[in-house]
Amino acid sequence: MIIKKIQGRINQFLDNRPSVQARYKEQRDKMLNKEFLQSKDYDQIMLEYYNESESGNEAELKNKNFMHRHMNYLKILGCWRWMGLYENKDKIINTVYQGQGIDFGGAAGPVTKNSTIVDFSTEDIFKRPVQIRNLTDVTFKADYIFTSHTLEHIPDLDLIFTQMNDVIKKDGQLIIHLPAYSCVRWRNGLHTNRKFNDHAWTFYLNKDADTVENLQLSNTMAIDQKVLEYFSIEEADYCGDNSIMIFAKPKA
Repeated sequence: MIIKKIQGRINQFLDNRPSVQARYKEQRDKMLNKEFLQSKDYDQIMLEYYNESESGNEAELKNKNFMHRHMNYLKILGCWRWMGLYENKDKIINTVYQGQGIDFGGAAGPVTKNSTIVDFSTEDIFKRPVQIRNLTDVTFKADYIFTSHTLEHIPDLDLIFTQMNDVIKKDGQLIIHLPAYSCVRWRNGLHTNRKFNDHAWTFYLNKDADTVENLQLSNTMAIDQKVLEYFSIEEADYCGDNSIMIFAKPKA
């Protein structure tokens, strides 16, 4: 544990060097745009070590494909390093590169450079100040709300979904990307994070309710059932990296 902490501090020091930050910025400027995300170069990054037999279970296995993306591209691609976003990239791109949207919890890896970030972090990955801490401080109606691997840290999801309903347009798009119960280290009580808070929830889809009940896990939630209390779900399924992807609309 002590060795890991020391290594983490060394890595943080190295990453914060001006020359490294300049390189990250140059790479982000090149990659965090619609053209690159639709290119074969992005395909190459995401599929370089792809193994079909391990598809969907990459995070639990920490396989070569997962480690390649998360170790080499975390500070460059941000949320676009996730396989679930790659698998749904056309629909996500067609949403987030139009109109004015909110990236909830996106400071560490914004879905676009132009989304309005709502986050308790003081600055985003581009070293830009984060102006909005809470959804209640948003002063416009959003064309979309995007959130990736954030809701699992929040105990009161009823409050968050109520606030999302208040700030999204009647025809707006909600995109939710979450960790699933199938990755053991992401489960409540196991996943700790001093910077972003521990995982408050272990998420699953309602179709797996019996399986999850048999595992006798703590603080579990059928996230699709919870979203249905506030939104109309268009799609809800498991995706790559042991995650869950949900597309939803406000209720008529």
